[in-house]
Amino acid sequence: MMEKARKSFNYSAWALRHLKSVVARIRNILLSEYRAGRREFHIVSRDEGGELVQMALDGLDLGGARVHRHSSPGDVPRHADAVFLAARDRRPRRPGIRWVPLLDGDDPAP
Repeated sequence: MMEKARKSFNYSAWALRHLKSVVARIRNILLSEYRAGRREFHIVSRDEGGELVQMALDGLDLGGARVHRHSSPGDVPRHADAVFLAARDRRPRRPGIRWVPLLDGDDPAP
């Protein structure tokens, strides 16, 4: 029984470390964009992706920035020049938009 408890604890600790690293990655991407001058963020997320983005935004000082949340890439307004993805949606072909993946394993758009 102790072996099973040890394995459960180890898995939980691994999952928590991974969660923290994903949130830190999202936070670093958003903060880097903010420091580079971005003041408007269009974020596509749903479900767990949305929760991870919220965790990253909590406590992040993006003074003067506007954060717009969308549930699908198709909902993003035409004037957006960058879209931050925390969902595994297919990206529509829209010239002039930079797609920025926020989750591990996402491939940047060409």
